[in-house]
Amino acid sequence: MNKKRLHTEEFSSQNMIRTRNKEETKAALLAAARLHFARDGYEATSLRDIAEDAGVNVSLISRYFGSKDKLFQKVISFDQNRIDEAIHGPSDQLGERLLMSILTDPAGSNHDLFVTLLRSSDHPPAIEYMENLLRTLEGNLTQFTDAPDAELRASFITALLTGMVILRRLLKKNTLSETSADVLLPYFQSVLSTLLSEKDF
Repeated sequence: MNKKRLHTEEFSSQNMIRTRNKEETKAALLAAARLHFARDGYEATSLRDIAEDAGVNVSLISRYFGSKDKLFQKVISFDQNRIDEAIHGPSDQLGERLLMSILTDPAGSNHDLFVTLLRSSDHPPAIEYMENLLRTLEGNLTQFTDAPDAELRASFITALLTGMVILRRLLKKNTLSETSADVLLPYFQSVLSTLLSEKDF
């Protein structure tokens, strides 16, 4: 084989390995950060603890994310995307998508966007993120009803979702936290369909 071609192929292979390792490292840091921010909140979370859990040097956080605040923003955007995606799709499946987006994690963990923000309330940007999240969620929900008080109905649904997260993830020892999402779904869908209908109250 031509030496120049061999060198090019080796360089390409090594570059792919470096790229893959970089992405794996970033993913490990993001997973560890999600866990710590959700469990301990922003202020109590240490970058060294995140790096230690990810099995890497703490300097890599600055290299890949820039700062603790930017890492926090990445965690928030990662989880917020799941909630945003739940809004899109057939309206008859909206209840299931919304409920599953806030009560389940595809990674099989207890990470939760709302809990992360609530436990980080001593970090001013977290309050802003929460306000923007709820405002966006309410705005998206209004498109599913033509009722004249659509904004109020959307606020009720948002409050219900937020309350369910608090009861299940923060308080835990209650009937709601001990009930599976599958069992809760028909109850939630019933409330959702009533609020999104044009029925007057």
